Amino acid sequence: MDGAFPYWVEPQILSAGSQHNALQWQREGLLHGGEAEALALTLEIKPDWLLTDDAAARMMAESLGIEVHGSIGVVLVAAASGLVGKIEAEILLTGLEQSSLWISKKGPQASAGRIGKTLYIWPDIIKGT
Repeated sequence: MDGAFPYWVEPQILSAGSQHNALQWQREGLLHGGEAEALALTLEIKPDWLLTDDAAARMMAESLGIEVHGSIGVVLVAAASGLVGKIEAEILLTGLEQSSLWISKKGPQASAGRIGKTLYIWPDIIKGT
C-alpha cells in the first residue's frame, strides 16, 4: 500500500481547537498522543462512537458522554451483522486474546459465549426495537 490508506479510511485534520485539547490532555498526562487526537477528533466530528482499547481513553470518552467500543465489541458487531460467521468470530477473539492487547482473562470466553446471543438480539437493536 506504500503508506496509502485503504479506500474506507478518510484522513482528518484536527481543527486548532481540537489540537489544543489533544495537546492539553497529553501535557496533563491524561492520554498519549494518538488517543488524545482520536478523542479530540471524536468531539469535533461527533461520530456514533469511538473505537479504542485504551483504558484511559475509554474512561475519558465515557465521562464526556461518548459511546465507546473496543476490539471485542467490533468482533461481536461483525458477527451479529453477518460480516463474519460464528467460527470466524471465535477465531478473531482467540487472536485478540493472543495479541499484545491486554484483555481480562474472562473477556474472550465471555464474549465467545455471547456470540450466539448477540447474533440473535443484534438485528432487533439495529431496527431500534
